[in-house]
Amino acid sequence: MVLVDEFLARDGDALVPALVSPSSVWFDGDAVKARDTLLLGALTSAVDELAARGGVDAPDNLWGRLHVTLFAHPLGITDVTRRRFNIGPFPNSGYADTVMSTGGRGLEASVGASFRAIFDAGDWDRSVAQNAPGQSGHPGSAHFRDLAALWAAGQYFPLVFSDDAVQREAESTLTLVPSQSQQRSPSTPSSQ
Repeated sequence: MVLVDEFLARDGDALVPALVSPSSVWFDGDAVKARDTLLLGALTSAVDELAARGGVDAPDNLWGRLHVTLFAHPLGITDVTRRRFNIGPFPNSGYADTVMSTGGRGLEASVGASFRAIFDAGDWDRSVAQNAPGQSGHPGSAHFRDLAALWAAGQYFPLVFSDDAVQREAESTLTLVPSQSQQRSPSTPSSQ
């Protein structure tokens, strides 16, 4: 990470005052002229980058098209495995200072909360949550990516608590029973 990235990650509150009230602390020579040159250069670079991404002529939802979240899987290293394991990309309208806070290098939204919950302490069954990308870690499961679109849209699912509510919301129940060869009575010592 370059020094500028380190600075911005830790002390973004100093940047705006330094630009609004330029001084020799931050700029050499004529501080106002140096600040203006810096800002014009940054604006030019931003417009050039947007033009390279095809965004200058198509500004509709430009931020959401360029600022995306991709749930990149560690096994997504080839085109085939990226299609199988990666989930997204999803347009992401937030940034570091918004409610749905995200961050990352450049326009990549690779840092942010994948789980959010709103708990109703007066009625736990009215609690809701978001989670991404899915309920299962197995790519063959229908639940591998089932929550990602909800998450990207800012929508929630019920996060029920009581036994009755859990039974009503359950899609299926998995019961694990040890095999006979694994069962032994508590009084029988294991042979090791």
